[in-house]
Amino acid sequence: MQIWVEFAFCLVLFFLWFYLDRLRVRSVHLRITGWSELLWGVFFLFLGSILDVSENLTYLRRFLSIGTTDFSAIMKVGLYILGILLIIISPLNWLSILLARKMRDEDEEKREDFLQSLLGELKDKTTLSDLFSSAFPEIIGFVKAQKGAAFLISEQELILSFSTGFSKEEIDGLSKLEIDDDALSRCAKDGECKVVKSVTDSEKRLASLIRDEQIASLICAPLSGTKDVLGVLAVFSRTGFKEEDALLLSSIGKGMGKLIEYINSQAEIKSRSEMAASLESQRRLLLDLVDSIPEADTKEILDKIVLTGTQLAQSDSCKIFWIDLENNTAQVIASSDPACTGGIRVISESPEIREVVEKGEIVFKTFESTDGGTKSSLALPLYVRDEILGGLVFEFKEYSPESTEVEIDLLESLAGFASPILHRRFLPEEGEIEEKPPEEKKEYIQPKTPRILAVDDQKAMRDLLDDVSKKLGYQIELATDGRTGLQMFEEDKFDLVITELDMPGLTGWDLSRKVKSSKPEVLVALIAEMSVPARLTNKYGIDFVLIKPFRIDDLIQIIKKAEKRRAKSSTGAGAK
Repeated sequence: MQIWVEFAFCLVLFFLWFYLDRLRVRSVHLRITGWSELLWGVFFLFLGSILDVSENLTYLRRFLSIGTTDFSAIMKVGLYILGILLIIISPLNWLSILLARKMRDEDEEKREDFLQSLLGELKDKTTLSDLFSSAFPEIIGFVKAQKGAAFLISEQELILSFSTGFSKEEIDGLSKLEIDDDALSRCAKDGECKVVKSVTDSEKRLASLIRDEQIASLICAPLSGTKDVLGVLAVFSRTGFKEEDALLLSSIGKGMGKLIEYINSQAEIKSRSEMAASLESQRRLLLDLVDSIPEADTKEILDKIVLTGTQLAQSDSCKIFWIDLENNTAQVIASSDPACTGGIRVISESPEIREVVEKGEIVFKTFESTDGGTKSSLALPLYVRDEILGGLVFEFKEYSPESTEVEIDLLESLAGFASPILHRRFLPEEGEIEEKPPEEKKEYIQPKTPRILAVDDQKAMRDLLDDVSKKLGYQIELATDGRTGLQMFEEDKFDLVITELDMPGLTGWDLSRKVKSSKPEVLVALIAEMSVPARLTNKYGIDFVLIKPFRIDDLIQIIKKAEKRRAKSSTGAGAK
């Protein structure tokens, strides 16, 4: 009975060893230190059990050349002891590996939790400043960095958008970097995370810009949008980074890139909405002026112009000057502050007026006020037939370059209204312009008005074109899209077509081409948000381009040209 127990024990050990070995081959994660010791331990126990069985089987004992000597007993005991020791030792090796793996798993879990928490916190940010200022303290604290920066790509440059931990001199050096061959540039070009273990040795350009000699390592990750790399996220450390930090920064860069795209898209939508609101406000203010022209005298109109200008420019005051070059004086003939009306300045002692007279262009000046502060002024020349008659001057207590630049075209349009009013009030009294014979006025001032077709998918723009044209006595028809406009054009006769460039379905390009191919003599004006190359205007037969926000005076000039062409056409037809 004993021999069968020993034989069964031997078979169990063999099949256990065989199973564990096959398991090691199939499972990669079991190929760790300690598993081999376990296999050898079971194998040595198996050999010891064979010696036990051989003692009871004479044939097997002779085959193995093992007798019943002390040596065989010692060898059997040695195999058992060695096998037991290896089996005991193997879990000790596993323990250190399992502990290390557990720590790594916990570390990965922390990084994943940090990533999800950070991106969840950032998704509510509405500006890039808020986005970066909220993200960087968290990122730097988690990866144990000392400095951090975010760069956005603009053409072939990296523009510093946010920084923390840098000195003023370092910020000045990093504010604008040409995309070259440093780690930041390679990250921007390749769209891949870059790790630099020694900034001083391998990144001479960055090392020269970052004065901190203790900075050792750098990780830069791309801020990846849906299609393109939008910028670079960079962190600097004095002690170095872990390998996992690069993966974390890469994931953060992808998440923040999507958020940057969203913020930019929302900013564009807001800008378009503000532009539409500004256009509507512009339309109402200028239409009020147009309404007042037939009913009010020149003084009332000029007073209304300065009040309207104050609202449009959001300035503290607005004045209209009449310039007398012979006497070197400029007289205030209208002002938002009635107390200033009638005041006279010496042109040579008023820098903004002097430069308007000398240069004949818009002049912006900053000067000290009487209370020791700073004021700004914006002066626009008032022309009639290339002759400067006066100036439209705005004054600001606090200079706001954004609002001034946005409103400049609008103010030029306002100056276009003021110029003929100024001319009408002053020049006839001084006899500088002769009255034309009634016959000439009848022939050129009162021709048959041109018919206008306006095509635009935006109601605010259609209303503006409709109101301005009708107030000035012109005939106009409106279409809400390109296909409707083309149908109206084919069914009726028009002298001028004004069309929006960007419309669904039939665009302004297509409509212009079809109009010109059908009736080349019809004038076409294109409304666009940016300048249009001359080769395209020639290709599609476009005669005029109005760039938003355009001046009402420019629109009137285009209609006037259509009116003159209509008058010439009517005269020619009558002569025949």
